[in-house]
Amino acid sequence: MVGVGEMLAAAVIKEVVRKLPALLQASVQGPVKRIKSFKDDLNYMKMTLESIEAAMADAEKRSINDETARLWLKRLKHAAYDISDMFDEFQHGSPQGKLQGPSWFKIMLSGDMAKKMKKMNKRLKQIKEQSKSYGIGWVSSEPKKDAVEEQETTSVVSAVVGRTVEKQAVINILLSSNNKACSTNTHPQETSHCTVIHGLAGVGKTALAQLVFNDERIQEAFPHRAWVYLYQNWHEKEIGRAIISVVEHRPCNLEILESIYQHLKKVLLSRWLIVLDNLWDSDHLAKLQGVLGSNVSILVTSRREIRLNMPKATLFPLDPLSDRLSFALVKQVASSYFLEGDIPEIAVEKIVKMCRGVPLALKCVASLLKPERSVNELL
Repeated sequence: MVGVGEMLAAAVIKEVVRKLPALLQASVQGPVKRIKSFKDDLNYMKMTLESIEAAMADAEKRSINDETARLWLKRLKHAAYDISDMFDEFQHGSPQGKLQGPSWFKIMLSGDMAKKMKKMNKRLKQIKEQSKSYGIGWVSSEPKKDAVEEQETTSVVSAVVGRTVEKQAVINILLSSNNKACSTNTHPQETSHCTVIHGLAGVGKTALAQLVFNDERIQEAFPHRAWVYLYQNWHEKEIGRAIISVVEHRPCNLEILESIYQHLKKVLLSRWLIVLDNLWDSDHLAKLQGVLGSNVSILVTSRREIRLNMPKATLFPLDPLSDRLSFALVKQVASSYFLEGDIPEIAVEKIVKMCRGVPLALKCVASLLKPERSVNELL
């Protein structure tokens, strides 16, 4: 099942990295402070996970035709789940959720936890070294001939479950920044406002941006709108030319960056909303924001948490779906193959638990849930 393993592992890794600051704090205040190397082990795990996460996109592309990449993703997925379980045990004190017994038992538990950390770090180190030896994500940044082409997105709205609250929040941000821009038209030197939707691969960033882009209130506030999909290896020139091409409805052949920026200023004089879907490098965004005026609002989707080193920017993290919405999404997809009331609840529960609220993963796995397949065969 190409894509699902990468998305599930990415979801778990992202969640673990998010938990690490609290765990680091606990290592100072709690019983684990007696294990001197524990904090160093946590930091090492964080850095290793971030490095592995950077290699996952390349592994996912190659996994269609490369058995080695598929095997690496499988190992990573299992390790990610084991790490998540280990941290859950640490946070709750025991698998039952409570830390019981005298203080010596707590110390024993923390010592056991430290051993588990060292063992897991050794396992992660092996996975990282394997990615290098397999040439996954660490060699050339040039696209490989056998690499799977990225699937370009458009502004056409996809089927979405939930996200009503998130949609309204992003719309409010855009309308607020637009109102402020309208009141500062006497200061054309001001930069554009940027809203960044960031989250896991498959969590629904593009779908949310599509909903916002096509909302009537946004259409009224921004008479001119443009949707631009960004390929991973694009730099400032490619991004600038792509925006010009979409705005002018014709290819842009400008080669000099200064000429591209000057042309952008010329064609984006009125009120514009520019959607940049799939941004990878925040430096490109900062430079582009400095070129465009306050009459332009930029809505960005990115799987990376962009550092806000820009004067006018809002970061909007998109979390996975709740269990309730995940159940609804799985049942919606499965209803294509089952009569109402015949969808196996145990299968739905397992899919929801396994996919951890990532919509694309939920859809992929739910689409394989058919009457002729048993739950064990599927999961």
